[in-house]
Formats: sequence, structure tokens, C-alpha cells
Amino acid sequence: MTFTQELLNYTPDTAELNLYPSSIKIGRNEFGCTYRFRPDGEDDGVTITIPASRAAALPVEKLDWLVPGLLREKVDALIRGLPKNYRKKLVPVTHTVDLVVAEMSQGKTSLATSLSQFLHKRLGVDIPAAAWPTVTLPEHLKAKIEITNASGKRIATSRDPAILQQKNAVGAPGDRLARLRTAWEQAQITPQTFPDLPETLETALPGTDPWVVFPALVSEGEHVALRLLPDANQAQAAHLQAVRQLFRDHFSKDLKFLRRKLLLPEYLAPAARYFGGSRALEKQIEDKLTKDLFTRNIRTAAAFKDHAEAVSARIINCGDELVATVKRVIEAYRDAYTAIDELRIKSFANGPAAGLLTTLAAELPKLVPENFVSLYEPERLPHLVRYVRALAIRAQRAMDAPEKDQKKATQIDRHVSRLRELLKGFTDATSGEKRSAVEKYFWLIEEYKVSQYAQELKTVEKVSPQRLNRLYADILRMT
Repeated sequence: MTFTQELLNYTPDTAELNLYPSSIKIGRNEFGCTYRFRPDGEDDGVTITIPASRAAALPVEKLDWLVPGLLREKVDALIRGLPKNYRKKLVPVTHTVDLVVAEMSQGKTSLATSLSQFLHKRLGVDIPAAAWPTVTLPEHLKAKIEITNASGKRIATSRDPAILQQKNAVGAPGDRLARLRTAWEQAQITPQTFPDLPETLETALPGTDPWVVFPALVSEGEHVALRLLPDANQAQAAHLQAVRQLFRDHFSKDLKFLRRKLLLPEYLAPAARYFGGSRALEKQIEDKLTKDLFTRNIRTAAAFKDHAEAVSARIINCGDELVATVKRVIEAYRDAYTAIDELRIKSFANGPAAGLLTTLAAELPKLVPENFVSLYEPERLPHLVRYVRALAIRAQRAMDAPEKDQKKATQIDRHVSRLRELLKGFTDATSGEKRSAVEKYFWLIEEYKVSQYAQELKTVEKVSPQRLNRLYADILRMT
């Protein structure tokens, strides 16, 4: 290869260099990166070096945006790699790429989600996020991730962002970690000795990137300890549970009194059997209450004290409200199950009717499973009463007018099938945004059932086939 003098003397300007930074920032972390032009080479493109201690906590979707200089080429490749029925809506491709690079917001979601949402809003072109050929992008357009241990030695590499979530059995430098543990770890923490904790601590060998450990309170049997953990996600999960345990210790007398108020009346014992019995429900109620009131990422003694003062007057009232709601739900469940079962007995000889009633009876435990108290958010629990009653009302009306019921069911079943496919498509890489939207879709379908089968119960929000279709289309534009 012959280099001209002009090429040898070429110096890129600052603006161009900024498109290919020597380090990139993800959240509050900064990581070094290198570039190689080696077509078909293993290290072609950009390589980002990430210490294993930081990997699991990094948002995967941010990797799409790290090198601004690659965005145009990446967008161009994604558009040209679309199936023809989508690609032809974006010609001329060069013009579409210019528009995307100039106007699309960057960095908030994955590139595929951003492209789908932008093109729908800006051009009216609807492309599901799953249609973008992210997996088959040229290798140099996918960042190579290099995971290193405490000594700076490479322990894993991949162009698949899932590598960030893999467990890497490496620890911090032994002697330095030992010193940190001696300085920080405590075998027993009480509400009175709640410590002030930083989010992270760093240690490093000479010439290597800082190695991060995560101070966290950890439940160890009946006690809570302070430990330094190697994984951010593990540390946060442990800390939340330990803080909850400390609040339970702090409010032990209040909770002892509360348990007497949580007892379900004897007349509800038959209804409680659908959910494992009265004692199991009472335990769920107490666990739900302490989870909602006490699970907080509190990291200072002052914040612990402030939150304790804030919730002290609410514990009993919150318990009373939760018990009252649970009573209404299990009563509605009992009544609905009894009504459907009686109809089933009467319709024993009518095959289609008996089949529908069996299907509706099977819907009850899906909607209100045995662990419904702990499964659903507190604000969602009261609505279960309407949804369960709507099932019973539908059952009766379906016996009176089966053709009308079938007509309504056809529309609803379409959305139920879509929901089932969305749930089957969930993976570890599914974004929180998409998970929340799918949950919203689930509850909106239940509201739609109320509007169709039991209008007298009223819906809490406007719902229509058009709104359901729009939400479904929005979900398809998410990764």
C-alpha cells in the first residue's frame, strides 16, 4: 500500500476527533476505548474495556450510542438491512439517514427502539423494533466489549452486550480488599447503629483501572451485617432486603400489635382456601405491608430516622386498608366462582356452554392467583373486584345470549393472543420500558372486558379497540 504525502500529513480537526472519543461515559462511569481498522480482523472497530466489577450494573442500551462517529454508518446499515416491505418506505435511504442523524433524540433507549419511534412520529412509517437487523450488523459497527479482572487482565470478550450480565468469578486485589473489609465490614448492624454508606468503594493495583466494590447491608439469618460485595445488582438487592429487615426490627412492637388486626374473620375461611388458607393470606398481607413501607435504598442514618418517623403513623392505617381490600377481593372471588360453578352444573348437558364456563372458571386463578397480594401493586388490588365480578356477569349473560358473547369474545381474544405472544417474547434483554407497557396492555384488556361484558361496573379509564391497537403498536416499536 502506497501512502501519498497528502495522506501522511492529514490531521483530523477537533470536531472529527470528538466523534471517536478515547474514553466513553456510561452513567457515572468512564471507560477507555480503542479503534482499529482491520477489516475481517478480530479487533476491527471499537473496543471498550470494562472492569468486571462494573459490568453488571451498566445499561445495555447505552452501548448503541457510545461512538458518535459510527452512528450514521450504523443507521444506514440498519435501514438497508430491513425486509423489503419496510425498506421501500424509507427511500431514498441517504435522505432518511440524514434526517435521523439530524433530528432523532439519542441515548434514551436502544437504537432500535429510538429508530422505530422516531420514524413513526416523523414519517408515519411503522417498523417493529424486532425488524431491525441488529444481530447481522457488520462486526465493526458493534462495539467489542472487553471484560477485565482486578489486575487488568482480559477475562472475556464479545460483541454481544449480554456479556455484561454474565457472572465473572473474579475478585478485587486480595490485600487491598482485605484492608477495605477490615475498615468497613461489620458483623452486626442494628437500627440504632445504621451506618452512612457510599454507593461504591475503589481499590486498584498500580497501573490498572480502579476496581469497584459495593458496600451493602446484608441479611444474615436474624442479623444484618455490612459487607462489601463484588456485584452492583447483587448489592442493591441485598441492601433493600436488609433495610426492610432493620425497619421490621425497629417497628417490632407495632408489627406485633398489627398482626392481631390482620387476622381474617372466621366467616372468610372457606373463601381463603382458594389462596392457601387464612394464615397464608395473613402472612402475605404482612409481607406486602412491610415490603411497600420499608423497602427503601436508604444509605444514611439520618435518612433511616426520617423514614421511620414518616411511616410510624401510617403502619396501622395502611394495614387496615390492605386487609379491607383483600377481604373484598376474596369475597368477590368466592361469589364469582360459586356463580360460575352453579351455571356449569345447570349446563352440564350443553357442550358449548359447559366448555365456555369451564374456560371462565379457569380465568379466575389466572387473574387472582394464590399470591395475588404480594404479586400486584397496592393501587391495583381494588380493581380486581371489578374484573372478577365482570367474569361472573359475563358467564350469566353468555348463557342468555351465546351469539352476542361470541361476537364480543372474538375482538377480545385477538388482544389476549397478542398479549400471550408478547409475554413469550420476553428475554433478559427486554427493556423495562417494554415490560411496563406490556403490563399496561394486560390491565387495559381487563378494562376492555368490563366495558364489553359488564358495563354497569364502569371502567376507570377510556378504552376502545383503537386504543388497544395503538398501545400494541407502541409496544412493537420497543426492544
